[in-house]
Amino acid sequence: MQCYLVFHALVIPFSYGLHRAINNGKGSKIAPILLAGAGVLGVILTLFFPCDPGCEPVTFRGIMHILIAIPMGFLILFAILAFSRRLKNDKEWNIYSRYSLITFIVGILLGISTVVLAKASIGGLLERILTASYLQWYVIMGMALIRRKPRLSLVKLYRPNRS
Repeated sequence: MQCYLVFHALVIPFSYGLHRAINNGKGSKIAPILLAGAGVLGVILTLFFPCDPGCEPVTFRGIMHILIAIPMGFLILFAILAFSRRLKNDKEWNIYSRYSLITFIVGILLGISTVVLAKASIGGLLERILTASYLQWYVIMGMALIRRKPRLSLVKLYRPNRS
C-alpha cells in the first residue's frame, strides 16, 4: 500500500515537471492538470478506499475503489493524449508525440476490453496490462525528462557583484 501511495503522490510533481520541460512551460495546462488530478485521486484511493479481498466490490470501500479507479484511469489516458498534442509543438520533445498518441489509443482499447471482459477469466490480466500500458509511458517520459539538458532560462542563478 505504501508503494502505491508514494507512486501516486509522485505523479503530482512529475506532471508539473513535464509541464515545465515541454515548451518551457508554455502551452495548455490541461495535460498536467489531468495527470496531477489522477495523482490526487490515486492518493485518495490508496489511503481511504483499498480494494476488497479479490477486488470484488462488496463493501462501501470496495465500491468506492472502483468508482474512483475508473475516472482516475481516464484522467491518466486523456492526460497522455493532451501531452501528445503539446509534445508535437516542441522540437526537443516531438519524437514522443506519436508514441504518446499510440499509448493513449492502446490504453483506450485495453480499457474498453477490461470493462467488457471484467467478469471473464482474463479480466484481471487485462486490467494489469492496461495499468502497464500507462506505467511504461511514465517510465519513458521520466527517462526523457532526466536525460534532457537543463535550460539555463529555467534556472535562476544568483551571482553577487564582487566589485
